Amino acid sequence: MNKRKASGIIFYDDKGNILIQDRRAISKWGEEYGFFGGGMEEGENWEQTLKREIKEELGLELKEYKLFKHSYYIFTEANLEIEYWVSIAKMPDMSKLKVEEGKLALIPSGKIKELKMLKEDYNVVNELISYLKQKEHMKTILVDGVKCFVSEDGTIFEEMYRLLEEFPNRKIILTGANDEQFKGFGLDKIPYEVFTLKHNPEKTDPEYYKLMLKHFNLNKDQVIYFENNPEAVKSAESAGIRTHHYDPEKKDLKSLKKFLKANL
Repeated sequence: MNKRKASGIIFYDDKGNILIQDRRAISKWGEEYGFFGGGMEEGENWEQTLKREIKEELGLELKEYKLFKHSYYIFTEANLEIEYWVSIAKMPDMSKLKVEEGKLALIPSGKIKELKMLKEDYNVVNELISYLKQKEHMKTILVDGVKCFVSEDGTIFEEMYRLLEEFPNRKIILTGANDEQFKGFGLDKIPYEVFTLKHNPEKTDPEYYKLMLKHFNLNKDQVIYFENNPEAVKSAESAGIRTHHYDPEKKDLKSLKKFLKANL
């Protein structure tokens, strides 16, 4: 049996829609829909393949993505075994995509059952839909921005980022940064959603958290938070949010992980 390695991706949004490839004009195995991506070239790993293929097929510089499934596809008719890495990523701006092959297919989650796909691809899509539904019921992790997740020069604390990525929960960075500080701290380049009220009010005011919860349509029982400023910790707690004080000098990630695991 011939063997091949490939890497692909599914884009999704918070409403359960997915973006995949309409393959009806380019299909090799009779499928109508599939993933953007392609075969691995000599010397590449799955991530290099994925970035190259998405740049070629969509004109997109892929930066934020997550490996979702690593499996083997067997195509008996073609005498072919494919080792396949499938990643997921938040929906890109479709107006900026330049499709090289096939067409864009934006599919609502309720229409997934109607798709004509390879069995293996279809199973992965359904796993993703189940994952997204489960994620909707997970608590959201609120993350203090400057001095916790990023330094004042905009450098991401990589060890904290790796810790947060162990949890599939939604993450939101909380800050008080104004427009100038927002760019100066590199908050426009981080991989999570960011919320700010531009110091009006500050995070030391419980009203900040009430406005934040209202903005995201969340309640106090749907979130947990860690923060470096003791006064902001008290403020969040007074708004009913379970909050952990994280000392950026000590960088005690073990205690932080313990707090996350105990409260998610």
